[in-house]
Amino acid sequence: MATVSSSTKNRPSTNCSPSKGKTEKVAPATSKDSPASGKDAKCSPQESRHSDCVKLSKEGEEPVKSETVDNVAKGLASWAQTDKDVDSKADSKLQKSAGSDDATASGQSAQSDAPKLDLGEGELLSRGSEASPEKISQLQEMLKGQGLELAVDGKFGPETQNAVREYQRQNGLKVDGIVGPETQGALNGTRAEQPVESANAGAAVDPANPAAPGELGKLSLADPNLSPQEQYEHYKGIIEANGGKINADGPTVLGLRGLGVDGTFHDSAENVGGYNDTFVVLKQGADGKPVVQTFQGATHANQRSSGGSVGTDSSGRSVRGVAQIQPGTYDVDFNSANYGGRWGASYHVKTEDGSGKVPTYRDLNADGVISTTERDKATSGGYTATEILFHNGKGSSPSSIGCQTIIPSQHDAFSRAVGRGGFSYTLVDANNGYMPAG
Repeated sequence: MATVSSSTKNRPSTNCSPSKGKTEKVAPATSKDSPASGKDAKCSPQESRHSDCVKLSKEGEEPVKSETVDNVAKGLASWAQTDKDVDSKADSKLQKSAGSDDATASGQSAQSDAPKLDLGEGELLSRGSEASPEKISQLQEMLKGQGLELAVDGKFGPETQNAVREYQRQNGLKVDGIVGPETQGALNGTRAEQPVESANAGAAVDPANPAAPGELGKLSLADPNLSPQEQYEHYKGIIEANGGKINADGPTVLGLRGLGVDGTFHDSAENVGGYNDTFVVLKQGADGKPVVQTFQGATHANQRSSGGSVGTDSSGRSVRGVAQIQPGTYDVDFNSANYGGRWGASYHVKTEDGSGKVPTYRDLNADGVISTTERDKATSGGYTATEILFHNGKGSSPSSIGCQTIIPSQHDAFSRAVGRGGFSYTLVDANNGYMPAG
């Protein structure tokens, strides 16, 4: 059964200092630059520094008059003062430039004094986490400061996740949409100086799919002719590219919404239908070798309406509609040996920080489809659901209003594969998931 409850989650510019240009001294002009010449030319005070204002007498002419000599002296003095003024102006420019450098340094100091994102030990900011809205808002402000477009609303929705991914991609970080120690350090300016190679760098593009690693595109099942190790690496790549992780202490389950075990795609927005999705269990065998098992199931409901599928949004208003768990990474615990008293073992889906309230969409108009508008309302409104389980389906079709179901003929095998110690679960939209590195 699924109910809704209120959710509490919800290029950098380069500072260049002015360049210090060289100031050349003004040299005396030559005669060809003079606007006045000849015997009767007179020197204005401004022109008196130029040599063409000094008229030397020819043989038989009157000697140069004393006032002309005076003008020469005055001209030399004027030229010397002008040269001094030019040097003084150059010094002034250098002082201003130094002041600009000081201002830049001051600005950088102010930036270094800006509030830092402070995550507790083991704390992560990601979709589905129950981080405080204040921390998420601070993250959003910091991302906007890096030139990324997103709303500052204190909710870690798809827009924020994509902004985190883009920031990680631009800064050579692991692109997983999760803010942990490495991404926090980069945002705070305390990241180690050594370059960190992007997880997607240098990967080849699949010629059958135009999307490159790190971009959104259609995902695929592993070729059954590959070795178990190769199949394991294929699915591991999908999990990590979409923000998940491999469970070091037990099984990891990958859910591929919109992709059947026969490789056939269908619309991921459909919230009704048969067992047309795929679950892949990854783990290490007793001999230490990788084990890959594929199961047929449904990551969607199979009802258009239900009186039991109702709850509240983040504003406390009642929201009615069959649920559909949002793509993301979850922790799943063993719940009971029998679901409904007769349908085999069940497992409880929780967020990574242990909350039983998981992010969901709602089919608000009961048409069996989660529309774009309904997805947007769910993420902005903070819709969550409780009691989301993995359990046995019923007959030839799922029996669910929001749970993850396994086809009855394979449920026991699935239970044996995951055991009772719990598992890590990453659900991906196979029609629009992030492409893994090759």
